[in-house]
Amino acid sequence: MLVASELGFQADYPEENILFIAENTNTKAICVTRGKHGSILLWENSFYYRKGFMMKVVGTAGAGDSYLAALIAKLTGDKEPEKVSDFASAVGAIIASHPGANPK
Repeated sequence: MLVASELGFQADYPEENILFIAENTNTKAICVTRGKHGSILLWENSFYYRKGFMMKVVGTAGAGDSYLAALIAKLTGDKEPEKVSDFASAVGAIIASHPGANPK
C-alpha cells in the first residue's frame, strides 16, 4: 500500500498496512477497495471483508465515489459493518455496470 510505504512501513499483508496507517494517523475507520477482489473495512478495531460482485464492468467512472458515499451514509446510521460493506459494494457494482457516472 502506497500510503504505508510513504510513511516508512511496508508489510506483506494489507491488514498490517491498514493497522499501521490507523495507528499512525489516529484513524478509527479505513476502507480499502480492491475492484473485482472486493474490499477490506477496518471498523472499531475489527476487519470486515467483502468479495467483489461478479458482473460485467462497462465503466468505472463514479463507482468509487458512489461506493464511498454509500459506505459513509450507512456507517453513520447502521452499525452492522457486514451489511454496510455489502450495500456499498452493491452500489459501486451497479454504477460500474452502466456507462457514465450517473446511470439511468
